[in-house]
Amino acid sequence: MQWSKMTGRRVQFWRINDGPGAALSFKFPAKKVVTALKRAELVSGARYFQCVDGVNLLAEARLIPGKRPGLALYNRRSVNLPRQEQDGVISDLNLPRRGTLAEATFVTFFPRNIVGVLYNYQGPAASRLPEYLNAKLGVDISISPVFRSDAFDVLSRMDLSKLSISIEADQAHLLSGSSSGSGSGEATSTGLARIVDDAANYSQGGVIEITMSVGRRGLIEERHAIRERIHATAMSLARGTGLEYFNKAKAEGRDPSSGDSVSVDLIRDRLVHSVTVDEETRGSVEVLTEAAFASINSAWSESRSFLESEFDEVDSQAEPGYVGGWVSTRRQDEDLE
Repeated sequence: MQWSKMTGRRVQFWRINDGPGAALSFKFPAKKVVTALKRAELVSGARYFQCVDGVNLLAEARLIPGKRPGLALYNRRSVNLPRQEQDGVISDLNLPRRGTLAEATFVTFFPRNIVGVLYNYQGPAASRLPEYLNAKLGVDISISPVFRSDAFDVLSRMDLSKLSISIEADQAHLLSGSSSGSGSGEATSTGLARIVDDAANYSQGGVIEITMSVGRRGLIEERHAIRERIHATAMSLARGTGLEYFNKAKAEGRDPSSGDSVSVDLIRDRLVHSVTVDEETRGSVEVLTEAAFASINSAWSESRSFLESEFDEVDSQAEPGYVGGWVSTRRQDEDLE
């Protein structure tokens, strides 16, 4: 018997760039990358990877004739595990000694160097994809979010006075893996993640809401410095890969040219689709996985005309050797064998 339920998730679109953040001048060789991952599945332990911050990843290829290449990227978790319940009795989660929880983020590669990403809110942040591929294949890439309109340009010019964010407390720990690029933006992103995580640890549940505002007091110089910090935080969020975990992220201020009040919803102004996934609670992993990839393809169909109007087709191919040989790394818990 199979039981199923419908659950709401988000599909977000991203553009693949080179490592420093400039648009790729060639087609990202997605099929070659996923083929290398598929071959690595034949070698025991070859697909494990531990990030610098201790997050453990594992990828699984999706390479089906006639369908776009994709992959599932998993967070592997063996600590702070949930409990299980049966007939009102709570007991330890029945995992094998070397077993872990595997929380997936699903990725499909599309033309024009676009990727569609479906989150389940416990899976890896989108920034883990370039981190994983760089470590395993030497592919030096980064990704940036696709916005629906000129919202990012409006945000960059705004004279910001207020930023409001909201996130479920049990999602806060996932921000530690998000990225906003490099330099001061990365420092701002890391600082915000630390603040949110501290608040979540203190509250032990519920929703974390944080508002940064210039207020009405203080010297002009002090108020200007606050505006700059708010603006830096908003831009870091807009460029970053952790925004998918937030319930709310809204920037408010004025247009410096006209003086008109302006607001930008950092979540809704990204190219994000809310989708309903038929999630198998009793059934095969294969059915759940195909439902996830079908949701990404559905969102692509809805967004295709916009994406093709925003980004030119790329005809040139990557240079030979761009995709390196697969690098196997030791699983961190091999000593349990």
